[in-house]
Amino acid sequence: MKVKIFASSFNIKKDECVEAQDILDAIDTLSPTEKLEIKIPFPGKGPDFFLKWARDEIHEAESAQDNDAKNRKYYNASVYSKGAVECLIDWFLSKYLLQNTISPMAGIAQKLEALDAPNLLGISFSLFNDLVFEPRNRGIHRFELIEEREAKHSYELAHLTVKNCVNTISPSKAPLYYGTLEFYEGKDALERIEKKISDDMDAFYFAGIGSEGSVGVLVDRESDGGKISVLTSVGGEVESRSCKIRGNFTSEQLRLMFTKLESSKPKVVTLANDDNLPHLIETLIPDNKRLTTKSSGRKKTRR
Repeated sequence: MKVKIFASSFNIKKDECVEAQDILDAIDTLSPTEKLEIKIPFPGKGPDFFLKWARDEIHEAESAQDNDAKNRKYYNASVYSKGAVECLIDWFLSKYLLQNTISPMAGIAQKLEALDAPNLLGISFSLFNDLVFEPRNRGIHRFELIEEREAKHSYELAHLTVKNCVNTISPSKAPLYYGTLEFYEGKDALERIEKKISDDMDAFYFAGIGSEGSVGVLVDRESDGGKISVLTSVGGEVESRSCKIRGNFTSEQLRLMFTKLESSKPKVVTLANDDNLPHLIETLIPDNKRLTTKSSGRKKTRR
């Protein structure tokens, strides 16, 4: 069994709460060359799950022998198609933390507006309302049947939207940090922390966010309401200016912030061992205990 050592010289010595505009002004001066991404799981069962249900209902309706069974399955297909689209939209909201800029009870129109869906995803609310949302809503709220043509159009549009959106802009990966991250793995880490190298030892060493004056942007997805922090390397330590998203950022401000950070086309930083990612996140976000992993023989040190 290998003994793994986790070490870090990263330390936030000061964390100042500032206004959202202060964060945006600071980010406007940056052109990051690197970024660290994390995986964002789909909400619940995911859009593909409900698309399959909708497709199965339509196929079964086509082979059903009586009208009652056909009507029931077309009705169900309409409900599942809408569910697939709404699941996709919530997934994209999570990618950009935009759920923190709208009410938890926001309807589909507000969610699409927060996403700027026509530009980001090519989703027109009027089109989806007519073909996907309205038939389902009519069935649920007015207790009316859904016609075969409506159910099939609803499924086809939902299917095309989910497939095209996911292939164009993946909602499954989202930025955690923009800027330089200095870290070492394996043999290089052991050398950095001056440990004798042996076959039964492994290590991960996080050295910080770069040289004096280096600036990065931390996207904290675990804090309640989300948080954006601008980190600056000062005297071997880090100073942070942060602002909670909920109640401070508008949807437009958050979208523009990500657009600015992505405009320099930062290269995605990868770790040789994905198991090291939770420990890097835990160091960047010290209060984040949920993303740590248990490892036999783990030893953590701070330099």
